[in-house]
Amino acid sequence: MSMRQALRFGCVALPALVATNAFAADPPLFAAFKKFCADTKAEPDAVKAAALAASSKNVASAATDKKAPAAAAGSSWTLLFQGHHLTVTSGTLNTPAAANIPATKGVTCAITDSDGDNAGASAIGAWAKVPATAEVGGVFGTYSYQEKNGVRVGVKAPDKAVKDPEGMWNLTLSQVGKLTAVNLAHVKPASP
Repeated sequence: MSMRQALRFGCVALPALVATNAFAADPPLFAAFKKFCADTKAEPDAVKAAALAASSKNVASAATDKKAPAAAAGSSWTLLFQGHHLTVTSGTLNTPAAANIPATKGVTCAITDSDGDNAGASAIGAWAKVPATAEVGGVFGTYSYQEKNGVRVGVKAPDKAVKDPEGMWNLTLSQVGKLTAVNLAHVKPASP
């Protein structure tokens, strides 16, 4: 290949490669979901560290009385992520036993995108790799699953799944007007 042919190839091939990579990038909500919720397994300290690395703007923190039957705590951060205005929220929820469900402890990670991102929400739904367990008007879907040997398995009986030591995951995607939101929660039995 002559220098001229190599240069011509570079001028034609390089923009095509750049364009391919540009189209392969994750939509903003999906990229944020992976970074703040999935990669952190929704653990509050890990979500907080990721949020603080992206923005130091803590906008809210709240907690119930730790001695209350159902105790909850959470914090939120606002940030600009890939051009989208997001609020990342992380928290915990501990509930007492009720009926045939044991006392549980849970963690949650939620992201709201005030700029809207249907493509990101669709990518998150595909990421779940299980069918939606509920679809309601205005809600993209709710996906309940367990992780078994690195594979997501759909849950048909949440009351049984929550008794499993590994617990169960619940992923909810919704849209209200231009606001797109995702919530990932992991619930498992509380320690005796």
